[in-house]
This record gives sequence, structure tokens and C-alpha cells, in this order.
Amino acid sequence: MFTINDGNRDKNWEVEISSLTITGGKAGEGGGILNRESLNLINSIVIGNSASSRGGGIFNDGDVEIANSTISGNSASSRGGGIFNDDSM
Repeated sequence: MFTINDGNRDKNWEVEISSLTITGGKAGEGGGILNRESLNLINSIVIGNSASSRGGGIFNDGDVEIANSTISGNSASSRGGGIFNDDSM
């Protein structure tokens, strides 16, 4: 669905997702959101996404802040059906 990544290990981008429903995404990692930057998820719903490896709803390898949001009904074959966190939350 969403890949937030500028292509290097630095966290140069600050991205805000607000008042959005993210659903139906499928990926190896991060079916709904794959984040490698600084993400603010506000008043949003992440539901019904899947990953063949990790992070069905969200795969985080950056910084993420989540406020007033619902993460539910996501799945991953390995770990982190809702959220797989590999950095900071």
C-alpha cells in the first residue's frame, strides 16, 4: 500500500497520514505500511492487510507515532500481524 522510504538509512522524511483507512494491502513486509522514515499516523484505520513475512498492518524500521488510530484484523505469516517494530515507536 504505502512505502515510506527515501532509499537510504537516514530518516530524512517526516510523513503524516491522517484520517485515512488503509485496507487490502499485500506485501512481503508491511502489507499496509512499510516505514523507514519518521511517520505520524493520526485518526486512521489500518485493517485487513497481510504480509507473507512480517508486519501485516505496519512494518516499522524507522520512527513511528500512532495517535487515535485503530490497527486490527491484519495478518503476517511470520511475526507482527498488526505491527512489526524494528526501530522506535
